[in-house]
Amino acid sequence: MDPVRIRKMEGIIARAASYLFNRRGLIRGVVDSECEITNTLSKVARYDFQDRDAHFVEVAKALNCIEPMLPVSKMCWDMPPGG
Repeated sequence: MDPVRIRKMEGIIARAASYLFNRRGLIRGVVDSECEITNTLSKVARYDFQDRDAHFVEVAKALNCIEPMLPVSKMCWDMPPGG
């Protein structure tokens, strides 16, 4: 994955982690810091996606693993715009 794509993915992950942290607060019993949320989501950066929609879907899936109460489709709609 080239450096530009890595930076874009890091930005998406950071926004997703910040979104989850700010909107939901700390996830009880799973993570205890924003850094841990970011570290969990960073695994998504290893994939080489073809388009932005795939980035958001995969980040939403990662968020869904952390917070089972939020369906993937809702997370996709609620994600901050841009990229």
